[in-house]
Amino acid sequence: FIAGVAQAAPAQWNLDPAHSEVGFKVRHLGIANVRGVFKNFDAKIMADAKSGRLTSVEATAQTASIDTGVEKRDGHLRSDDFFNASKYPVLKATLSDLKWKGNKVEGKAKLTIRDVTKTVPVTGELIGTQKVNFGDGDQIRAGYTFTTTIDRKAFGLRFNAMAEGVSVVADDVAIEIQLEISRRLDKPAG
Repeated sequence: FIAGVAQAAPAQWNLDPAHSEVGFKVRHLGIANVRGVFKNFDAKIMADAKSGRLTSVEATAQTASIDTGVEKRDGHLRSDDFFNASKYPVLKATLSDLKWKGNKVEGKAKLTIRDVTKTVPVTGELIGTQKVNFGDGDQIRAGYTFTTTIDRKAFGLRFNAMAEGVSVVADDVAIEIQLEISRRLDKPAG
């Protein structure tokens, strides 16, 4: 039992991309944050059939789908200075070793950017669950938020310009993920 909810067998859940986001923020010139998202992403999600508590996530994002709202910057981010989207079209993350404390969760993500794979700590929260019926049967939905911070240069994102002695782009990048998942209630677990 976790928070008074009986645990059932893990089941496949579906990602709702319309209510999910894979985003990041990074400091520019040490004085402002630049935010961006990957528009195209997908995930294979296993979670408790009743409570929606994640047990594993295997996710991908298309590097060419990066969007910061400035096309010139996005083009630079797709180049070899950063993601080299033509050579490395997919980012990968596998979430594992999840430890729950109430609705808070900590775990590890095996993250692959370019040709570099590293394990990074991840923290998250199950925001809540909601039973709904949008006309195609009863379903349960669960909402999550996850964060981690990576050193971009450790993943081969090597751009290193300086302006007046300050890095144009900081090394630390905060990754922020909003995740909404769903599962039809009339489907058996497994």
